Amino acid sequence: MKKSERMKPVVKVTASKENEAARALGQSNRELQEQEQRLSELEKYRDEYTRYCQQKGSDGISAARFIELQRFLNNLNRAVEQQKQLVEMTQQACAVKKNQWQQARSRTRAMDTVVDRYRQQERRQAERREQKEVDEAGQRTETEKGFK
Repeated sequence: MKKSERMKPVVKVTASKENEAARALGQSNRELQEQEQRLSELEKYRDEYTRYCQQKGSDGISAARFIELQRFLNNLNRAVEQQKQLVEMTQQACAVKKNQWQQARSRTRAMDTVVDRYRQQERRQAERREQKEVDEAGQRTETEKGFK
């Protein structure tokens, strides 16, 4: 069996690992987009609520109601900060997945290069064998002509 053919299972495994890494990266990117979308929604809601609180404050409200609004706004601010941290962690996880995919892609390319090199060697060897056979056949023909 030729070297290039013996390498097929290794190439298949390498490509499979690359595909797995690509799927994981895709999932990680989707998760990041979802977390960023949640952050955007939270920030938008917080901004709307801040405007609402300012409007209520200028209209005049009781101290108890003002404290209640402020408490809720503080909770929203904490939620925004937590979501920012979650986005950052998801970005880091995404970067790790991207690095893993790049490494897997590199291994796949390296295996492809090795297999291509083996195929080229095999072609050259086949060409040399064919040339040798042609030369030998030519020599036999010359030898046979010399005997006649």
